[in-house]
Parts: sequence; C-alpha cells; structure tokens
Amino acid sequence: MAKRRKNGGTIETKVLSDALRDAIGARKVQTAVFLTFRFDPGFFEQEVLPVLFDESLSHVPKIRLLNLEHTLRTVDDVAIYYDRRGLEAGSQSAQLDTRRIPVSRSTGFFHPKNVLLLVEKTEDGEGTTKNGSGAAAPARSLILGTLSANLTRAGWWENVEVAHFEEVAEREECSFRDDLLDLIRRVKRDARQQTEHQGLDAIRSFVLGLSQARQRPSQPLQTRLYRGGERLVDFLKAHTRRQLEGCRLEIISPYFDEQESAGPVEELVDAFDPVETKIALPRGIAGEALCGPVYYERIRELGLVWSSLPDEVMKQSPGAPPRRLHAKVYRFFDPRGRYEALFIGSANLTNAAFTGESNFETGFLLEPEVKRRPDWWLQPDEQEEEVFLPESELDEEDVGRGRNLSVRYDWNRGAASVYWDASSGSPELKLSANGVDLFTIAPLPSREWSPLDDDQAAKLEAVLQSTSFLRVEIEGESPATILVEEEEMTQKPSLMARLTVTEILRYWSLLSSEQRKQFLEARAFDVDDAEAIRWLASKTKSQETETFFDKFAGIYHSFGNLERAVFDALEEGREKEAVGRLFGRSFDSLAHLVGKVIAEEEGDAVNRYVMLLCAMQLLKRLKKEQREFCRSRRGNVVALENDLKRVRKLRSSLTLGKASESRAFIDWFERQFLDRVGA
Repeated sequence: MAKRRKNGGTIETKVLSDALRDAIGARKVQTAVFLTFRFDPGFFEQEVLPVLFDESLSHVPKIRLLNLEHTLRTVDDVAIYYDRRGLEAGSQSAQLDTRRIPVSRSTGFFHPKNVLLLVEKTEDGEGTTKNGSGAAAPARSLILGTLSANLTRAGWWENVEVAHFEEVAEREECSFRDDLLDLIRRVKRDARQQTEHQGLDAIRSFVLGLSQARQRPSQPLQTRLYRGGERLVDFLKAHTRRQLEGCRLEIISPYFDEQESAGPVEELVDAFDPVETKIALPRGIAGEALCGPVYYERIRELGLVWSSLPDEVMKQSPGAPPRRLHAKVYRFFDPRGRYEALFIGSANLTNAAFTGESNFETGFLLEPEVKRRPDWWLQPDEQEEEVFLPESELDEEDVGRGRNLSVRYDWNRGAASVYWDASSGSPELKLSANGVDLFTIAPLPSREWSPLDDDQAAKLEAVLQSTSFLRVEIEGESPATILVEEEEMTQKPSLMARLTVTEILRYWSLLSSEQRKQFLEARAFDVDDAEAIRWLASKTKSQETETFFDKFAGIYHSFGNLERAVFDALEEGREKEAVGRLFGRSFDSLAHLVGKVIAEEEGDAVNRYVMLLCAMQLLKRLKKEQREFCRSRRGNVVALENDLKRVRKLRSSLTLGKASESRAFIDWFERQFLDRVGA
C-alpha cells in the first residue's frame, strides 16, 4: 500500500511476507536460497517458509510442519546461509528438510539479506514456452530480493524494514547477471566447510543462461547488485554517471560507527556534494537516541539534519509505541529534474559496511520510475536529546569460540562429522543438548572434516529427534550454541509416525493439499503436541468402519497414486521427492508402510499380502525403467527388497483349500500380479 506524505513524498509500505508472496504469484518454487546475518530456524520454518507455497496450511504449528514436510519433498532445495555469530538466542529448533549453512568471515560479518528463488509456471498457468522437442514446458524465472530484514521474528514481523524484488525470465538479458555470478562465488568462498551447494549451483546454472545487458549512455540507469569487493561509494559513483551529484540525500540506517569522524557520512558528502542531507535518527521505546552523544553532535557540526520517518510508517497501530527502525536506504533525488535513485539492502552507515572488504554486504542500486516531483520522506527531528543509548549489531562478548564448530549428521548413513572453522586447531570441546552432556571432542585440526565415532553419532542421532541445537563449551570461555547441519533428511523419522496401514493408504489416495491438511488435523493427537491437543480438545478421532479403502480397490487406488507421483517426479527431475516417497522415514513413505505391514501380527493376512505384492510390483517397474536412479540409491533399494522378502512368511499363512492347490494358486497369482499387463 502506498502512503503519501503531506509534503508530496511517497513511501510504499507493505507487509514483507505479502511482498514476497506477490512476487511469487501462483508459480511453483523449485529452489530457494536465503542469505541472512541473524537466523531463527523455528520462526523461519513456521512463518517464512510457508510464504513460498500456494497451499492451504493448518494454523496448528505442529500440523503446519507436517504439511510442509510433505511439500518440501517437491522442492529441489531450500538453503539458508547465515553468520555463525547471528544464530538468534532463544530461537526454536529446526525440524524440516532444509540446508542450514553457517558462514564465517575472517573480518567482519556475513551480513547480506537476500532471497533467491527459481520459480516455474504451473501446468495450468499462462506463459508456457516450448522446449527443444517442441513440447510445452513451464517458463522459469529467477526472483532476487535484497532486504534489510534478517530471518527472525523482529525482521519479518516487528521492525520497519526495506525490501526490493527483481525478476528475470529464462534466457533474457539481465543488468545484474555478472553481479549475481560474483555473489554466488563469494558466498561459496565464505561457506568453505560446505562441499555441496545444490541450490546455489541450480541458480548459477540459470544465470549462466542469461545474457549481460549493457548500459548505454542514453538509457536510464539499469539495476545493479552490490555484493562487496569495492567500496560502496565507489560502486555508486561507477554506475550512476555523476547523476547523484548535487541531489538531495536522505539516509536511513539503524547503526552507526561511534567515531568522531563519522567516516561513511563524510565520504558520501565528499563524493556527491548533496544540496541537503537528512539522516533518520533511530530511537528506543522511551525515545532514547540510539547513537552516542559525540556522533550525534558530529552530524550536526557537518550541517546534516537529524530526521525521522512519519508516524504512519513507524507506528504499528494508533496509540502503540513506534516500531524499531532497521531499514537501510540511501536515497538521492532531485525535484527539479524529476530524478530519484535508491540503494537498498543490508549496508549500515558504518565503516565495516562501506569498505567492501570487512562485512559481506549486498544491495540493489536502482532508478525507480518517477511519476511526480519527488520530495523528502524524512522530516526534521526536533526533539531535544537528553538520553543516548548507542547500540551495535552484535555483542561479541556473548558468543564464545565454540561457534566455530560445525557438526554434520547424515541420516542415510547414520554417520556424523565435525569441522573447526578457524586458522588454528581447536581446544577440547564439550557438547551438550537440552541440558544433558553428550560427549567431548578431542582437539580438531583447522578446517578439515573429522568423523565422529559410532557411539558419538548414535548419541547425536538420538538428540536430533528433539532438537537441532547443540551447546559447545570450551574451558574458561563463554559457551556457544550451534545448529547441526542435517543431510539426507528424507531418512529422518517423521514428525508423525503413528498412522495405521489403512490410514497411510488413505493419505496416498488424497489428491489436494486441502484434503491432506484435513486428514492430518483429524489425527493431530498423533503428533503429541500440546497446542494441537488444546485446539482439538472438543474433537475425537473418528471410529472408522470397514470402507472402500480397506478393500482391494482402495489398495490398488492408493498404490496407483503413489506410483504415478514417484514416476512423475523422476521424469521431471525431482529425485528428492521420489526418494522421500519411496525410501524415506516419513509417515507416508513406501518403506514406512512396508515396515508397518510386516510388523503387524494381526489383521487381514490377505490384505497385507496384497499390499506387499503391490510394493514388489512398484519396485520391479522402478528397477526396469529407472535403472540409473536405482543404482544411485542401491542401498535403499536393497533394504526395501530385503523387507519385501518377508512376503514369503506371510504367504505361508494363507490357506486356500488343499495345501498343494493353495501353493499352486498363489504361485500363479504372484506371477500374474507382478507381470502385470502393459508392464
């Protein structure tokens, strides 16, 4: 929503989640990569991740996670790169299949705030293109957002932040193509312990298919992406052809260098000689100036004007206290020339942000379309200062060296390893979780992955059932909290594991996300979640009688849906989804269903026998038509085959007349069943 100031200035305002959802539209997200300084894993999963998907999700947190657990199997990759020092204190644990990648810099912070999304039109959407064979193919696009907001509750819900989204379609010209390639290279360099960057590699492949648009002197400024490597002021000068000189300048930043020189401000003034400069003064809840008195006076000595954003932007609602200012905007404008240029992103008004080599910062430089004479956003702040409360972005004393530890667990292999990200080796490290000591790690070499022993890996696996946070202690130092990097999470036990065989088949038969949501909500007691139980206190699980789904037609229908989903996923390159549906440990995977059928000692033996034959039939087709996939997942295929051999014990319990006639009939039935018509 746009709000117009009385003096003619216009500030576009919108909820950040709505802005991202509008950018995605009705399209499907293939790959998502987030760059952030601060990171709250639980908030991200509950409130940010759902924005990516146009699906009906439950308002019960645990059920919403189950909805997302299913949806994430259809996404190629979701990765979050965050600063090791920026893990949000008191945040909730991560539980879903996303890559959480800590990043370290030898100088400064890993400080970008970006969203990179590969999206594609759905089959019933508009704008499809033709692939090489002439068949219709979904049109893909890249959405790139540069923000001031971290992946935290404050960043997405509470603060005043800024964001700008750009989109480029497949094989188009792009003015920031080369900038993006350099951004990807720099992120990989700083995340040095990470050996695979599936999401970034997919985005890089897309960007390589674009062509770099060239700036022509007669054209308006083309949007460029700042990604460090040079001083911010030099970047602005290089790409604006002196248009910023002599403009009016307003600066919005929550943090400053507490130095007498006010270096970054003076650098901007010296470079562009603005007619007038206004700087937003961030304030605390009680009206304190969130800067030091020396810095405050230096800005006034330079003839710059401390200012503020209008109340309608800063206040959440009438009578409520102002929100915290966290946006970072550098706005140049000239009313006479109807000109405006914006730099929007992560850079505070600090030396660490402006050098290009200390912090890792990003931002968009753009010239928005100007429809009327631009005017000031900011208004002079006339409050007399009495209380100063200077703030920095992070209190270093609260974070110990244990943050340099990375712990990785592979759910498929049951193996764990550790990595010490520092220029010299580690001291002895004591690990604990949920207040319980786990084990001690002997000193580690610098920047080298080292395996944990089987006992340590087993203890880690047990802990990861309830939390992904570990506490790292070094004798004589402050403790640190780290987030475990989990791999092959399709093999991690599901958040809901207590469905009956019949319920799993029923879930396979459901086609829409709304049906699946209702199904899970009806069984919310199975997730052992207090909030879900309170929400459903007046409900009881239905006592289901024998229905269509308990009979053979229901079994065939459910397996048919599963088979179509698996082969569609493989044909469209969504291997992760196929692995999850076949071999994962989710509540609705084939491997999980087979295990429950085998474990059941009671119930209709014929039904159980037919279910196992359906599983054998699916696996037989898979090995015949998807040989490369089966070779790549040989361990999973062999494990499932071994489980299915138990069908022999089950068939021996079936009696159909005389023993010899029964065996002959069952042998004939199995051959006909497994060698189905058209297979």
